[in-house]
Amino acid sequence: MTTIFIDGESGTTGLRLRKRIANRADLKLISLPADERRSPDARLEAMKAADVTVLCLPDDAAREAVKLADEAGTRVLDASSAHRTAPEWVYGMPELMNGRAAEIARASRVSVPGCHASGFILLVAPLVSAGIIAPVIIGPEAEVRHCAFIRGKVIVGKGAVVGNSTELKNVILFDGVQVPHYNYVGDSILGYKAHMGAGSITSNVRSDKALVKVHAEDGDIETGLKKFGAMIGDCVEVGCGSILNPGSIIGRGTNIYPLSSVRGGVDANSIYKKQGEVAKKEESCFASESQIPIFTGSLH
Repeated sequence: MTTIFIDGESGTTGLRLRKRIANRADLKLISLPADERRSPDARLEAMKAADVTVLCLPDDAAREAVKLADEAGTRVLDASSAHRTAPEWVYGMPELMNGRAAEIARASRVSVPGCHASGFILLVAPLVSAGIIAPVIIGPEAEVRHCAFIRGKVIVGKGAVVGNSTELKNVILFDGVQVPHYNYVGDSILGYKAHMGAGSITSNVRSDKALVKVHAEDGDIETGLKKFGAMIGDCVEVGCGSILNPGSIIGRGTNIYPLSSVRGGVDANSIYKKQGEVAKKEESCFASESQIPIFTGSLH
C-alpha cells in the first residue's frame, strides 16, 4: 500500500485529489488536523511518514515545501507551476514520448502538467513526432502579419517582421530582419537587420534537382543538400523582385539591385547590379567591428 500526504489538501486541487483517491484500497491518505496544516513541523512529520507527497500549493509555497520534502526524503508530485520546467524535475506526462511512463515511475521529483499545457501538448506532440509540424520560435516584439505562412523549423528574432503573404520554411531570421511583402524564404539564414524587398525570394532547389553547391573563388563547396537557399549577412538590402539562387552567399552590408538574379557569392559591402557588375561600397554598414551585433539569445 502506498501512503500519500497532500500538502494543501484544503484547497481546490487538494480537495479534488482527496476525493479521487478516497475509495482506493491500495492508497492510504495521511491527513493533518486543520490547525496543523500550516505547521512546518507537522508537515515535515507527515512527509516523513508518506511514500509520496503531493503539493497542492501556490508556487512560492510549493518551493518552500520542497525544502521540507528534501529533509523528509519523500517523493514529490508538484501540482503547481513552480517546477514545471525545472531541469531536475520530470515532466509528468506519460503520453509525451516513449519511455516517459517508466521515467515518471522512477523519478523522485515529478511536475504535474497544467490543464492548458496538457491540452495543447497532447494535440501537438504527435504531429511534431511525425514531422507534420516542426518547432517554431517567435522572438519578442516580432511581427507576423496577416496571411504569412510559416512551416518547418523556424526561428524569428526579436523585432523581426514577417509580412503579408510571406512564406518561411526552415529558416533563421536574426533580430531586426524584415521580410515584409510577398517573400519566399526557404532553407536560409538572414543576418541582423537584413531586408528583402517586395517579391524577392530565396530559391532553394536547383531546376535539375541536383545537390546544391556553393560557388566560391577557390572552387565549389559541396553542401550535400538538395534544398539550400541563401545565407544573407547583416544589414543586407535585397531589392524588390530579386532572386537569390540556391547556394547564394551575400556578405554583410551589401545592396542587391532590384530584379537581380544572384548566383554564388557576393563580397561584403558591395553593390550588386548584375552578374559581373559589382561595385565596392566606400563605407561599411558598421562604423567599426565593435558595432557588429552579437546574438545573445533574445529569443528566450
